Amino acid sequence: MSDVKIAVLGECMLEISLASATSAGSSLPANLAFGGDVLNTAVYLSRLGCPVDFVTAVGDDKMSYWLLNQWQQEGVGCAQVQRIPDHAPGMYLISTDATGERSFSYWRDQSPARKLFNDSGRAEQIFDQLMRYPWLYLTGISLAILPPEARSRLLRFLEHYRAAGGKVAFDSNYRPRLWGDKADAVRAFEQIYRQVDVALLTLEDEQALFGNGGLQQHQQRLLDYGIPELVIKQGPEGASIIAGELNTIVPAQRVRPVDTTSAGDSFNAGYLAERIGGKDPVASAKTAHRLAALVIQHRGAIIPRRLMAGFDRPEMTG
Repeated sequence: MSDVKIAVLGECMLEISLASATSAGSSLPANLAFGGDVLNTAVYLSRLGCPVDFVTAVGDDKMSYWLLNQWQQEGVGCAQVQRIPDHAPGMYLISTDATGERSFSYWRDQSPARKLFNDSGRAEQIFDQLMRYPWLYLTGISLAILPPEARSRLLRFLEHYRAAGGKVAFDSNYRPRLWGDKADAVRAFEQIYRQVDVALLTLEDEQALFGNGGLQQHQQRLLDYGIPELVIKQGPEGASIIAGELNTIVPAQRVRPVDTTSAGDSFNAGYLAERIGGKDPVASAKTAHRLAALVIQHRGAIIPRRLMAGFDRPEMTG
């Protein structure tokens, strides 16, 4: 869809999934995969033909090499992946009980991605590289995993990046457990909203952070930050878009969901791939809805590539 390269910044962890709950002492058959909101979006961007580089950090262990190999097989560029010695990737475990309910356990406190901007020298080197990219995408999780000083470094860089002509796309993706204090999250989001060109948010996240107002109330609050292009996702109710004179809701595709894990991540990929490729916001949202509808009809955040065969043919995206 586009020759413009986008850098995506965040964390990817090892994903271990157990087929079902087991009794003590029995075997635990498990599947190894990987996951992370930004990485999910990166994979779908790559599959849609949008060149993408992943900005993150991994360790120097075998699992880190495995992750790099998996990302590269998906066409995700790894030139900006930092290596931190004597570290290993974060990990999360998904277990499913007899009724199909899923539960998650996380081991991410020592994740290398959390230390991406801890060292001021390394941070400046990364920022110098990012200035070469016309687009940068990140999420609230990208901010939440960073210590306060590193987060401040990143936010200061975004101001410089935009002043030089770079475009920032952001999804709040608010996860309360990652923030020590809700007030910290509010302050961070208020800062970054002033540095965003395309906001790909969800009404549910905005209500959790800023109060249970309606769509119009949250739209006006967000527009007051000066966001030029505002997309608010509302699940099956569609996506509200305000961009210049445009103020509309693009309906979602109605399907029976099997797994909504990556609904927002895949929507973001579809939208950004089309916008970067020159499509208007409404056409971009239609493609985004089609991709999200496809993804949520299958299990897993990243569906098998074969299920997307022909997705971007003209008869499917026109």
